[in-house]
This record gives sequence, C-alpha cells and structure tokens, in this order.
Amino acid sequence: MTKITVECFIVFLCGLVTADNVPVLIWGSNIKYEPTIALQHLHSSDFYDKISNATTPDTIIVVVGEDELSTEDITQCKTETGSCFPEIQQIENKQYFASVEDPMQILEHKAGPNSTEVEFLADGSLNKSLDTLHGYVFVNFENNDKIKTRSTLFTHHDRLITNLYKELSSKDRNVLVIYTGRGSRTSCFYAKKNGTISGRYCRNPHFLLYYSYFNVSDGLRNVTETVVFDVVTAKYTNATRSNSSSTDVSVNVLMIATEKRNCFQFKIVAKNNYWWIDEANWNNQSLILSRQTSIASNFSFHCTNYLIEFPMNKTMQITWADLQLQPNFNSSAIEPLLKFNDVQDCVFFITPGILSGLFVVCLLLLILFISISCILDININDRFDKSQHVLTFTVSE
Repeated sequence: MTKITVECFIVFLCGLVTADNVPVLIWGSNIKYEPTIALQHLHSSDFYDKISNATTPDTIIVVVGEDELSTEDITQCKTETGSCFPEIQQIENKQYFASVEDPMQILEHKAGPNSTEVEFLADGSLNKSLDTLHGYVFVNFENNDKIKTRSTLFTHHDRLITNLYKELSSKDRNVLVIYTGRGSRTSCFYAKKNGTISGRYCRNPHFLLYYSYFNVSDGLRNVTETVVFDVVTAKYTNATRSNSSSTDVSVNVLMIATEKRNCFQFKIVAKNNYWWIDEANWNNQSLILSRQTSIASNFSFHCTNYLIEFPMNKTMQITWADLQLQPNFNSSAIEPLLKFNDVQDCVFFITPGILSGLFVVCLLLLILFISISCILDININDRFDKSQHVLTFTVSE
C-alpha cells in the first residue's frame, strides 16, 4: 500500500511540473490561415496532429523555442515603431494557438536523436550551412550583450527567424516554422561527436548541464537502468533567512523521465563566491552525495563519474557519467547559457595516488643523490712516483 501511495505521489508531482501551456505560431508553404477560439486549449497530441497534416517527409520543420514566451508577449509587446514582431506580422499564411500543452516536449520527443541543432551567432549568421538542414531543426540564439530589453530581443529574433525562412524557401525547400515558448522548461537535446551520440545537453537561463548517461544500479541484482530525462525545469530563488541577515541564493533543478515517471531533483547553492550541490533526491527519496565540492563562482564543475548513494539501501547507487554543470545566479537572466566556463574537476590535485607517486619519486631522487655523492667521494693517489731503491745482488763462487 505504501509503495502504491509513493508511486501515485510521484506521478502527481511530475504531472504538476510537466503541464506547461504556451502560445504557438506556425507558418509555412502548406499552412493556411484558420480562425481559432481565443481561449481554446490545445492538447500536445492534437497539436502534433496539426503539424503532421501540414508536413511531408521532405519538409524542414524549423522549431524556435523562446524562453518564457507568453501570450501577452505576442499580442501586446510593443516597441517605439510598433509591434515586437513586424516581420512575422507580414506573413499571411500562419496560424496562432494561444495555449498549447508542452509543444517543445512533444516536438523533441518526435524528433529524437536525429534532429539538428543550429545557432544564430551574435552577428546574426548561422553556425551551419543551409544545405545541411533537414528534418527537425531546433534553433537557438547566442547571447548578445548589446540587447538590454525583452522587446528588443523579440524584434531581433523576429528578423533572424523570418530571414531564415525566406532563405530556405528561396531554395525551393518545403519549410514549416514553429515559433513557441519553452516556459520555465529547459531545452534538452542530444550531443553528437563524429556523427554518434556522445551525451545530452540541458540548458536554461539559470544553468547549463551536460552528461553522457545517468544510470541507477542495484548492486545485489546487478540491474542497471539508464534514465533519459526529457523534461527539466529550473527555479531561481533568493531568500533571506529568518533571524539572520544572510541570504540563500539557489537554483532548484527538477529532471523528469516522463516515460517511467522518474524524478530527480537537486539544489545548487551559492555563498561567498562559491557554489555547490547541496542536496538531491530520487523519486522523493533523499540521497547521499559522494562528493561535496565547493566550486568558485566563475567556474563550472566536472566529474567523470559522479556517484550518488541511497541511504536506505547502500547497494543501490546512481552514476552520473561525464557530468559538467554551470549555474547562473543572475536573477534577471533571460537567455540560456551556451558555453561552459573554465572547469574545476571533482578529483582534487592532491590525492592518495598522487601523494604516493610523489613519495616514490622523492625516494628515488634521494637514492640517486646518495649514489652520486658516494662516487664523488672516492679518493685515489694524485701521482705514482718511481721507486728510489736499488736492488743489489751478490754472487759468490
């Protein structure tokens, strides 16, 4: 009975976090304008059916996810010259849905590892050739320090997206553009190296994460389960402790594998120009972190095998392979982190193995020094003089 209760609580908790309704704009060669009900809510499966009906196998599906995009941003955002989206407004054949449930999640799930990640650089250029784009193309934007307001950011992205659409259409390519919001969710995608999947990236305005795999193993039965997280959220908090003037600055990260409803949550805390992973839990079970490492605020954290243990079952453990983590404690951040800072590894410079090696080297150097000293202390005669003695032999008859 207890097990069923815990599982139901996990499903309920994950369901609360995964529900994320955001607006969606779609346009393309096979899209026709259709009036929609203003307050109509569209389920993710119904939304994907509309996308499937508007695409063919050779269609390039360009997915642009704007962080924390709201209905008010699209309908009410204004600049000094007019709307924040002047280029998109000029497109006639487009459809607008005010509330769609998890569009990014369903699109990332359907695209799978064969999708393409592209990025608009700060100068407005694309980091990949247009001729290499096919299937699902997920568009990201490099941080631009010159953009200070959110309305200016929307106008800048509006120009980049429409220019990309026009360039692809001019090459007689069948293109469908989906412009939507990520809400509070983090963008997660597969990382490729030499054409093969090497790991998974997750990024958000408040943290950047990379790992090759996340395994939950039972040492007694030798059962290992590889968990693939497809929903990740991050929440920035800045709270002052009661009866104290100190302030806790933290980023709470919740990672969910929706297929099996597994939830992994950890908390990143910053204080006195250092940050660390403070606590973690798996499906509402508290975990024991194998390494409590304090990292300088301007460094990222890397660990080849980050081990996490279960306090109630010492034989079970979580292996987080090739983990690299970079938090951002800037509460006003709107753009996701794109690059890791310099790395501080979980393996310190001075370890028992390194100390043993240094001791052996010092011992060998001492033996060498003593040997050389002994050789230098060998004394021999300065010269060998001829003998002055005369040997006399007397012969008697």
